[in-house]
Amino acid sequence: MKKNSSTQDFLATKARPFATLVAMLVIALTTAGCGLIKIGYRNGDRVGLFMIDRYFDLSNEQEQFVKPRLHQLLVWHRRTQLPDYVAFATELQRKALQPIDASEVTAFNEQARRRVMTMVAQALPDMTDLALKLTPANLKALQDRFAEDDAKWQKENMQGDVDAQKEARYDRTLERTEEWYGRFDREQRATIRQWSDARPFDNTILLAERQRRQRDMVDLLTRVVRDHPSRDAVMSMLRDYGDGFERSPDPERRAWLDAYRKSTDAMNAAIHNLSTPRQRQHAVATLQTWIDDFNSLSADAS
Repeated sequence: MKKNSSTQDFLATKARPFATLVAMLVIALTTAGCGLIKIGYRNGDRVGLFMIDRYFDLSNEQEQFVKPRLHQLLVWHRRTQLPDYVAFATELQRKALQPIDASEVTAFNEQARRRVMTMVAQALPDMTDLALKLTPANLKALQDRFAEDDAKWQKENMQGDVDAQKEARYDRTLERTEEWYGRFDREQRATIRQWSDARPFDNTILLAERQRRQRDMVDLLTRVVRDHPSRDAVMSMLRDYGDGFERSPDPERRAWLDAYRKSTDAMNAAIHNLSTPRQRQHAVATLQTWIDDFNSLSADAS
């Protein structure tokens, strides 16, 4: 399958492997930033196929299998999920003008995660059927893509000493938050940098967990390709993979990751509370753009 270069650039940081492709698809289509939601959604079939092909180098026969199923998934999502996203974004709008605490940020994240998992559950039967059609060549393509992605991740996150890596982490934090609130002034930026640097830091753990999830996925699909288990067995395997995706089996890593998530939620609450009334209005306006797009897209579902 030939790749459109602009599509490839757009998705370079958004595509993810098989069991989380559906989750990342909805994120790519609905959180790409103001002005891109409709573009992503209205090209959803092409974007979704690109994401899957990017990891598995699909054959023509596999592409023809994926296309109608992906289309039906997007139709279902547009009709049933986007109205719920409107309600969620409206709730966030109400909260955006008020102070919040870390527990509220954690709750918002959990609500978002549940919505993603609803889509994953809807797609699970089709993901199972595709897994049963994979070949050793598809698995080789997957491993090669994982290696490329890991090299890119290390280049972006693990260059230089610890101070340089913390600075890169802060830069990403600032970029994301300013998408919501608009530009922060120098004093605000200095405070955010302190909060960012105070969080637990160990990119080796993040890389190890990333590679652990990749190995688990490759091992799972290798068993499917080699042993040809029943459809029910494959569906159960994929469901178990999804359940354990975010929970490290290593107790020390799991404790570190829990502390990292909690500190990040606390930082995000603090950043919101640091923002000015004008900056909070910027966040409200951003959410309104999303709400308008979600309403428009759900209205012309077909």
